[in-house]
Amino acid sequence: MDRIYIGRNAKSQSQQREKNLIIISDSIMKTLCFTLGLLLLLTACCCNAMPKALQFNTVPGNCCFNVCTRSLPLKRVSSIAKTHSSCLKQAFIVQTIKGRQICYSGTFQWALDVYNQQH
Repeated sequence: MDRIYIGRNAKSQSQQREKNLIIISDSIMKTLCFTLGLLLLLTACCCNAMPKALQFNTVPGNCCFNVCTRSLPLKRVSSIAKTHSSCLKQAFIVQTIKGRQICYSGTFQWALDVYNQQH
């Protein structure tokens, strides 16, 4: 009589299948986590969305490093604005009608007069 031992062989096959499933699911989880992490990193790096209020309060726009000491005729001045408070030099930026931007010291009387006239 031949005896067939199914129990032992079937049990080892079942354990092997379970190990394979665990390995596969572990691999899928690692891939999924890696993909989601990469997506999050790309979103953070490529998206430059920032609330406007935060942007204006923390990021200086234009700062002046050199200032002009000659006044311009008023008819050439398009607009004038103060530099951001975090700039090293407090100054005025004058926009001409031709689009040039010229810096003037914050204590230059001509720039103070023009600023007070326009604001």
